Amino acid sequence: MSGDKAIEFDKWSIYVDDKQKLITIRIYESMNIEENDILDMVIEQKSRCKDFPEYSRIIIAGQHSNISPDARNTLQKVELPVKKEAYVIQGLAQKLIVNFYIKFRPNKHPFRAFNDEEAAMKWLGINS
Repeated sequence: MSGDKAIEFDKWSIYVDDKQKLITIRIYESMNIEENDILDMVIEQKSRCKDFPEYSRIIIAGQHSNISPDARNTLQKVELPVKKEAYVIQGLAQKLIVNFYIKFRPNKHPFRAFNDEEAAMKWLGINS
């Protein structure tokens, strides 16, 4: 990324570490992610990364955050390819949604859910 800080939005933030080839998206607590949020995330990733298949992505969901069905459908259509992807989830509701998503989504790249960020980073092969 051109800079060392996260770019903040109303519901989420993005940070791209070119050195470790990592895209980090943090969804804030109690946020409901809608279709327009997904589209904005894609635009931001495209503007900050030029070689997607070389990057891994971690999405850290804040407690009580959620994604709408329309946003999930849009995500499947516009998802950008990465080397590996990890979701860090905070509760049972998020776990059910992510497990459903993993089960039924087309597998374009390795994808896994975790309960803590450290385990996700280790699986991605990232030195924290």
